[in-house]
Amino acid sequence: MFLRTTRLPVLTIILALTLAACGSGPKLEIPTPGEHRYTSLEPLAIHAVSVEEFIITGSLTRTDGTPEGLILTTHTGGRTWRRLAVEVHDLKRTTFQAVFFSDRLRGWVGGVRVDAQGRARPVVFRTDDAGNHWSAVTLIQDPEAMVSEVHSLAFTSDRQGSVTVTLRDPATRETRETTFMTDDAGRSWTVGAYREKPTVPFRDQTSSMVDRERGFRLRKSQYPGVTLVEATISEGRDWMPVSELSIGALATYY
Repeated sequence: MFLRTTRLPVLTIILALTLAACGSGPKLEIPTPGEHRYTSLEPLAIHAVSVEEFIITGSLTRTDGTPEGLILTTHTGGRTWRRLAVEVHDLKRTTFQAVFFSDRLRGWVGGVRVDAQGRARPVVFRTDDAGNHWSAVTLIQDPEAMVSEVHSLAFTSDRQGSVTVTLRDPATRETRETTFMTDDAGRSWTVGAYREKPTVPFRDQTSSMVDRERGFRLRKSQYPGVTLVEATISEGRDWMPVSELSIGALATYY
């Protein structure tokens, strides 16, 4: 018995090999927003997990003047960057002001989000897989005060952490602080201290040390719209630029 063979066109064979190389199943292509949609990029906080891995949070300013939350991560010591959370979360009217990672997988970012009613609300995002997926938790809103800053985000264990929200009374302009606590790794938050007078200065989030000698910091460049990421291996005595963050490089952050 003879088997009949059919000669497939060369184009069909090439197409089949191409599909096999790409893997099976549908793939989602995320469009990359162009820099023309924004007017500025403002990094505000940095947290170093290692000398190769660190996370930066802040905001982009859209052409209509509204902020858009920004989370950047690098696994190459600042040579390449990837933007996080924007694919699945609406980050419009959001500014991330604080970041803390307990290791390369588990991390939290905090900031302010303006809701549909125009109220500034504190918000915390958490991840368990190095920023590939995020869950958002809106903290309890104080209806009689304006939220101006979310800061001092820190965890003392895998489950226990705190974050402080700075409030300003619109009538008296008096500044107060409310501290939120969590015992379940940031899935839920309760009020630990309510409307206290500020007593401790903000924890500086523009720099982060990996150990005693090595660390990173954010610094404004002499060029408008550019923020430098600098590294030290001398306990902060000397700093060397390792990356430049700007709108012009936005397309490379995807």
